[in-house]
This record gives sequence, C-alpha cells and structure tokens, in this order.
Amino acid sequence: LPAYARVFINDGDNIMSSGDYQRYVIIDGIRYHHLIDPQTLFPSRAMRSVTVIGPDGTYGDLLATALFMRPLEEALEMINNTEHYEAIFYANDGTVHFSAQFEALYLDEVLID
Repeated sequence: LPAYARVFINDGDNIMSSGDYQRYVIIDGIRYHHLIDPQTLFPSRAMRSVTVIGPDGTYGDLLATALFMRPLEEALEMINNTEHYEAIFYANDGTVHFSAQFEALYLDEVLID
C-alpha cells in the first residue's frame, strides 16, 4: 500500500498497524494473509490496513488487529468508544476513513488524493 498520510504523534503516544500488505500470497487471484478471522478460520476480508495511535503500544497492537477483523462501521464504533485511541482505516475498496478525533489530533498532511 502507498503511504496515505503523514501524522504527528505526541510524547507518550505509540503507533501500531495491522495489515495484509506484507505477509501474503495470492492464489488464483485471492489474497491470503496471516490475520485469520476466528469465526471463519480464513484471512479477514474487512480491511487492508488499520493504524492506531494511543498511549499503550501492547493494547494498541491488540486493538489494531481487532479493528482489522471487523466491518468498517463496527470498527469505527469500537474505536470511537475507546478513550485515548484513534485510528485510520484503509478499506478493501480503497477508501480511507478516520476515527472521530484522528484528523484533529494527528493528521498532518494527506499525501494521496
């Protein structure tokens, strides 16, 4: 995936990402990657990438993976109800979405229109 944006992070913040763009194989036109949906036992198809910014890197890593597994609307609701964490989502259709306060708190510049 190309870089979408440049962000600022504050002292004490961590940035964590989960995505299907580094560890994968394409077989018969289908992308298989390492983030397995526990309900289907197949790679999750909800997102391409989720990046989370927040104070605890371990929790943020878990959160990024959990958000990656959920449909966009559900993931946005989850992150918007999680205090001190914000996220940017790169959906399978190529659209980019932000949690409620991501742009105000962290977005410096969008690199791709």
